[in-house]
Amino acid sequence: MKFVCPKCGQATGFAHPAKYSPDDKYAKYRNPRAYEEKLS
Repeated sequence: MKFVCPKCGQATGFAHPAKYSPDDKYAKYRNPRAYEEKLS
């Protein structure tokens, strides 16, 4: 994959999400609702 689009010149990104890892340090930032504390 190229880092810059040949048509428009903008930076490119990955089309698929990262692999799942149980050691993922940033999961709570991507899905904050799953990590909310339940008050009831």
